[in-house]
Order: sequence, then structure tokens, then C-alpha cells
Amino acid sequence: MGRVYTKDNTSWKKAFGTILSALFNQYGLDYTSFASQYNWSESTVRYWFSGRSCPKEGLAHIKEYFYNNIPSSNSTDEKIYEKVKALFDSRGAVQIFYKLRRMYPSMKNFSGEVLETCCLFAKNKALILDFCDEIPSTGKTQVVVFDFDGTLTEGNSNKTTWESIWVSLGYDIKCCQELHMRFSRGEISHDQWCKITETYFCNRHLHRSMVEKLSSKIRLIKGARKTFKELYQRDIKIYIISGSIMTVIRSVIRPIYQYVDGIKANEFRFGEDGLLKEIIGTKYDFDGKAAYISELSKELRVSTSDILFVGNSINDQYAYISGARTLCINPQLTDIGNSTVWNYCIPSCRDLTEILKFIK
Repeated sequence: MGRVYTKDNTSWKKAFGTILSALFNQYGLDYTSFASQYNWSESTVRYWFSGRSCPKEGLAHIKEYFYNNIPSSNSTDEKIYEKVKALFDSRGAVQIFYKLRRMYPSMKNFSGEVLETCCLFAKNKALILDFCDEIPSTGKTQVVVFDFDGTLTEGNSNKTTWESIWVSLGYDIKCCQELHMRFSRGEISHDQWCKITETYFCNRHLHRSMVEKLSSKIRLIKGARKTFKELYQRDIKIYIISGSIMTVIRSVIRPIYQYVDGIKANEFRFGEDGLLKEIIGTKYDFDGKAAYISELSKELRVSTSDILFVGNSINDQYAYISGARTLCINPQLTDIGNSTVWNYCIPSCRDLTEILKFIK
């Protein structure tokens, strides 16, 4: 159990006002509408914006209003997360930020909880959270977690593994991309995404041999064996978390499989006839990657700050929520300029040994 105290209540009042104002402004919410709905004067709300006071009774109204009115917007969410992280980091409480991100993955909930946290600090109260998962850092890298597609594989194709299967079955690649967009917009869950894909694949009689043929065309990035061997010799554990397919990953990493401590990915189940029967979606993709890193931290008794995550794309950018250090290589569909999400970046990585300089 951990306690965090602060004596600088003025600083946290200002943080409260800054975050509150940013939430209203960034999401295009009308504070006059809020004031009217909950019978607060507009001048009182503006006073909260100024950072000179944290509300007591008004906090519950703020939390309720944000929960009901904050729209879904990944790009705006990231701007808010970056601002909040910077404010908490400057006050020596960045681990509180990471904890709140893990506990409240939706901005609808996170917004209110982070404001309440600022109020607790501003009133010189101890903030008590369950920090059983927080282990003192050794200052050395003890675990490296890799993404697969585009991270451990050569970037000689503009299609993902999933897209390649869709195309091989005779579907338009837009079918795959549309499902991705529907998931990103929150219209379908990850499980639903997998089940819909399963139906399409079964309708076209996806056979194990087709997946194996696809796997044979995928190549490990140059330097993968040397890098994994180096990490192994330094007693650094290696894990792979991917939104790809377990059958494909196991086939492609065969030359370095001996060095890998664990893999999490989507599973294809085939029948005795070799035809696909079921797709079991992983819960460790997108924000699930952060959850898995946190689980590893607890299981291995390793501080998340002693874990390095290496990824390349949009579904990898949630890893930072765990508190792990993050490295982006050969970026695709992600903002490498966002220092909240990516601590380090190798824009053009042709040899995986280049990541070794980021191993502490």
C-alpha cells in the first residue's frame, strides 16, 4: 500500500483548474450549460478554471457531467493524457497518473477521477491507492516486451498479416479495414471483431495450409537472432504481445523461439480437416498490452520502469499506460512526436540490434 502526500496545495489547485479547463475546451463542452444544469453560477465555474479553488459539492456534478457528455475522440483523449501526465510528472506524481490510466481506461471515467485526485492533493490529504504492484526500480532493464507485425518482421509489405489473409481469401482489403475502423469507433468490441472475422473466414473455407503458406513468406527483421541472444545472455526476459496470430508468430520466430519466455496473441483453432473452426481473440491487444505488462510486473516482481516495450503502430501506443519505457521502431499510424506515448524512437530501424542502446 502506498501513500502520497503533498504540501504544495496551491500547485495542485492550479493543476485542477488547468485540467478542468482543458476538458471543457478540448471536447467542445459548454460550461454555461453545465452551470445551468447543476444550478451553479457561471462565475463560480470560471473561478474553478482559475485554479484558485477546488469544489467540494461540485466535484460530483463535474464527474457526472463528463461521464455523460465527453464524446469519443482518440486524438483528443491523447492530448488530455499528455497534458495530465506532464502536470503530474512535474509534481513528482507520474506513477499516480499511470495508476489512474490503468484503473480508468475510458476518458469518461478518467476525467473525473484525475480531478478528484488533484483535489485530494490540494487539500493536503493523503491519496491512498493500491500500489502493491509497484516494485522499486533497479535502474536496469530486466524485461523487454516486443510487438510482432512490423516490429520483429521486415517491413517489406504494406499489408498486415490479417489483411493478407483477407486478400488471399478473395475479399477486398477494405472489408478488413472497415472492421478495424468500427472497432476504433467503439461500435464493436474486440470479441465481436474476431467473431465477425471468423464468419467471413469460415465462409471462404480458410485452411491451415493457407496460413502456413503466408507465414513462410514473412521474414524476421535483420539482427533479431543476435538481439535476442544478447538479451538472453544478459538475463533479460523476452515476451511478445501481438494482435497477430499465434500460428504465424510461432512459425516466423522459430529461429529465436528458444529465447522467448512468453507469447500472447490471437488463436486460430482448426479442425481435423485443417479448416478454421474458431478464432479466439486475445485480450492483450490495444489497451490490453498495458494490462499484460502490468501483470508481468507483478508476476516477475519487476518494476514496470524496468520493462522496455518495443512496438511500431497504433495498437502499441497504449503500452505506456503500464509505466513501462516505450520504444517505437519503423512507425506506422502512430505519432512518434507524442513523448507521453513514446519515450524513444528509431524512425528507420533496419537491424534490431539498434535497440540494444536503449537497454539500461
